[in-house]
Amino acid sequence: MSVAAETLQTSPPEPESAPGEEAQPPARRRSLRATAWALAASLVVIGGIGIGALAVSTSTPTSIAQAVLEPFPDHPDATGVADVEQDRDGVRRLVVSVGDEVAPDTYREVWLIRNDAGALVSLGVLEGESGSFVIPDGLDLVEYSLVDVSVEPLDGDPAHSGDSIVRGELLRA
Repeated sequence: MSVAAETLQTSPPEPESAPGEEAQPPARRRSLRATAWALAASLVVIGGIGIGALAVSTSTPTSIAQAVLEPFPDHPDATGVADVEQDRDGVRRLVVSVGDEVAPDTYREVWLIRNDAGALVSLGVLEGESGSFVIPDGLDLVEYSLVDVSVEPLDGDPAHSGDSIVRGELLRA
């Protein structure tokens, strides 16, 4: 058998067309496949971007109020900020950051205080320099607009110690 005859016998046969259909040249089929792959890849990328944008929009909370926390005389070097964030489900969180040393055998507690200082609500213990605290449903931030961070002794008494580090008024964003 000659080399030309062997080449003809080992190369794959051209696919036959269906009745009434014209056979497309191999270059045209490759072009159609490449176009189909490009279209599929584009759809995957666009879908990924859409899903990513949806995830970001549903998980990013909105800032609804902020406060600059001013130091009390016994803590002149203390600084602080507070931000009320609300997520898509309506859950509000107070995010507090306070720069101040914590004395041994004490801890810091975050409070919301009524404007007339007649009532207060503890949101929890501030561990480290910042923390995030869920604000109880139904608590009116127009009425409880003062953010306070206090030094609390390890004495088992849940009441405010009277030793505030910083305090500031929440202002709507």
